[in-house]
Amino acid sequence: MIKNIKVRLNLDKEEHRRAYEILSHSGKSISQFVIAAVNRYGGYLSGEEEKEQMLQKISETVRGTILQMFGAALTSGQAYPVMKKPEDSAEIAEESGAIADDFLENF
Repeated sequence: MIKNIKVRLNLDKEEHRRAYEILSHSGKSISQFVIAAVNRYGGYLSGEEEKEQMLQKISETVRGTILQMFGAALTSGQAYPVMKKPEDSAEIAEESGAIADDFLENF
């Protein structure tokens, strides 16, 4: 079974003229060239759609895991204390010592 498809190119338009030049200099028949191009382009779209779906699934999984782990903290709107960054090495040593003392006292 053979189907005919008509393609009209307006050579006054740059895009159409480029397409015509590619088709006429390809060394293949126009039919062979169009078939190969459509199959490649269709495969490209399928691959892009698969990538998009995979990224969407990963995003949903990560979002779900974060909500599961930190859900109450994220949805309650409560502020949680954050340790301030020590400004110099003396503060770091002092703070580390205090943390170690607290840890040892719990035993």
